[in-house]
Amino acid sequence: MIGRYRTHIRCKTINYMEGLNVLYNSIFPISILNSVPRYTRSDGNGRSGWKKLIGSHNHRPITEFPWEAPIWKGRFRHIQINMSCDKDLLIIHNKYTTEWGKPPINFISLDVMKELHEMLSEFYTVVIIHPEANAKNYSCDHQKMEEMFDYSGMYTIQDIMNANPSLDYNTVQFALHDMCTKYISVQGGSSRIASLFGGTNVILHVQGSEHEHDEYNRVLSRLSDVKIHVVSNGNELLSKVNELYILSQSPISYPDFVGGHYMTASPF
Repeated sequence: MIGRYRTHIRCKTINYMEGLNVLYNSIFPISILNSVPRYTRSDGNGRSGWKKLIGSHNHRPITEFPWEAPIWKGRFRHIQINMSCDKDLLIIHNKYTTEWGKPPINFISLDVMKELHEMLSEFYTVVIIHPEANAKNYSCDHQKMEEMFDYSGMYTIQDIMNANPSLDYNTVQFALHDMCTKYISVQGGSSRIASLFGGTNVILHVQGSEHEHDEYNRVLSRLSDVKIHVVSNGNELLSKVNELYILSQSPISYPDFVGGHYMTASPF
């Protein structure tokens, strides 16, 4: 929403209600406006009517009119973070939550996380971002977070939060992304956050309607100048990470991780 808002009002400062009026009455073409929702947001299926605005799913392409993404890179560089970072930063997102009323589907297994950490730590300061429900100012959604993985020996956002008690979760998360150009993420919210700041984003997608609606190509790739690569399982993830993040740094390869079919954003 922000990108369209920014394009049409040229960053003029207006209040929230005025902004919504611009969104509903000026920006969205009449062909996709089935009704004007109320000015209260819920989960998209309740009283707010957002579902009526974009259709019956969250991935409906709204790209048939002028659109410009806001520039996020550089916006958080003024934030001072106390952390250990003696190499280029690389962020790995993970989650372990119920999805669509089912057990976790889109997640990086702990074994693969350990292999990724071992592969990458020689070349990068690796930070694991795996949210916990009790994080400061972290807003949970309807998906239940299952038991946290044991990331012993890895550097996590929780470690950084503990060293920066005055900062909340999202401030730390966005400041870290602003320092980074290499990301690994999973289907869902983290794939979007990791696409806002440019660089390269390798996304593990096991299930979800993003492919069906060409969202990685039509939406996420337009959030910045990010280069998106989509893989479908742990072996493909290890192979793609080796190709993009290890071989580019050193002539040393990891043969066990190489091979197998992988997908990029371009075919979808």
